[in-house]
Amino acid sequence: MKWMPMLYSPAMVQFWSKHYWIDFFTNNSGFELYAMLFVISFTESCCFIIPPDPFLPLLTANRAFSGLMLIWFVTTAASVIGAAFGYWVGIKGGRPLVQKFFDPEKVKKVEDMYNKYDAMAVFIAAFTPIPYKVFTITGGVFRIHFWKFIVVSIFGRGIRYFIWALLGWIFKDAANAVLHQIDKVMAIIILFLLSLVVIMVVKNKLAKKAASQA
Repeated sequence: MKWMPMLYSPAMVQFWSKHYWIDFFTNNSGFELYAMLFVISFTESCCFIIPPDPFLPLLTANRAFSGLMLIWFVTTAASVIGAAFGYWVGIKGGRPLVQKFFDPEKVKKVEDMYNKYDAMAVFIAAFTPIPYKVFTITGGVFRIHFWKFIVVSIFGRGIRYFIWALLGWIFKDAANAVLHQIDKVMAIIILFLLSLVVIMVVKNKLAKKAASQA
């Protein structure tokens, strides 16, 4: 139980402090903020599942319009760079990669969308709640034209993130009401991530057990 004191360390106390996160979202304009945005946006485009969307209204509610535009730019640029990385992973990994990590039926639906809409399928995924990372990786697998892929990603992600950022800026009072419950929001996010990890571990073990019994 040597790790228990870590739960009461100054860093952990600060992490769970509502006032710390309120100050972070309303006043932080330094490297820490933009690094967080970049990492979340980049990873969501190619390998992770937490989107930056819920954070954008909280970040833009109490800033000038120029601050909104900077946050929007960093988020969009990071997402498109992450998409390009996912595209590269798809080229290198090929079909075996997507068959290993994604449901075959989902991959088939993505392939059908590419056959029907070409690169516009990426725009649809970039703008809507459809899992974008599946399209970024399969974009490389199916050899979608790279620059078309990038252009539609810029428009899809750019429009989507601008809407979220603008909503926080316009409906400032509503965003601030959520912000003052940020400690509960952070707790929900962490519990969700822990639950997801447990589900993935259990699912992986069951798959291995089924394969060994086959």
